[in-house]
Amino acid sequence: MGKTIRRRFKSIFFLAVLLLSCLHGLADTGPKRSVSIHLTNLPEGKVYAAILPQAQEAEKAGNDTSDPSVPQEIKDKFRGYAADGFIFTGGIRDVTESKQIEYHQRLLSRFKLLVYAAKPDTVYVSEVCEQYAFRTEYRADLAGGKLVMINTGTGTTRFLSFAGRLVLTVLTELGVAWLFQIREKRHLIWIVLVNIATQLILNLFLASQLQQEPAVYILEYGLAELCVFILEAFIYCMAWKETGGPEKKRIWLYSFAANAASLLMGFFVLDLLLPVLKQFFSVLGAS
Repeated sequence: MGKTIRRRFKSIFFLAVLLLSCLHGLADTGPKRSVSIHLTNLPEGKVYAAILPQAQEAEKAGNDTSDPSVPQEIKDKFRGYAADGFIFTGGIRDVTESKQIEYHQRLLSRFKLLVYAAKPDTVYVSEVCEQYAFRTEYRADLAGGKLVMINTGTGTTRFLSFAGRLVLTVLTELGVAWLFQIREKRHLIWIVLVNIATQLILNLFLASQLQQEPAVYILEYGLAELCVFILEAFIYCMAWKETGGPEKKRIWLYSFAANAASLLMGFFVLDLLLPVLKQFFSVLGAS
């Protein structure tokens, strides 16, 4: 890569930082706010769980629909439950087999876990927990008849989560580039570099913007998607201008298609497929 191209990339990278610093947003397969709790040492019989938000955040947290398999008598046990300013908002999960409960896209700065065990007809309430990252992870241990919450979200798991999203984004956008007949090595290298830069900037920025109102979060999500689409198309037009790249119209169409594809892939793989696979392997391991 020549000096001119390197200087151009540095200038564009600085522009990306400046532009994205004006937004609170999310692009591509970026992190989705969630609380994930894995339950261990469960008693025999059916076990149900619910995450309790703070009273002042309950309206923002919404009414998370219960698992349809939860019997009405269990719903009645949870309905109206409140503990020290934390209240039940409607979402119950049967965790007997999955041993997992997750809460997505909600504002939960602090919360408690409520667990009901049919045998011996006991309700357990955890201590106060905090949503410390976009993907907050805890282990809820019920050994000895006590509910103990253990923070399992280490720096390594967060890095691996980011690395997984980055690889998924890059592979998706390279695949779209292949469909658009963008196959020269120097062009593919630019796609990889640009996506590494935008993903890194967005993830670092999002880490400092954890507590956002849901409506604001969704609005900024859309704005950031639009921003990244335009920014990447501009970068490719500038970078490929002197290297015999595709015409501008095809570059803009590619950038739009690539970002749309990586967004959809992120929703499908990270939000739909991975939770199903995690539940499958947890059930498999328990059998």
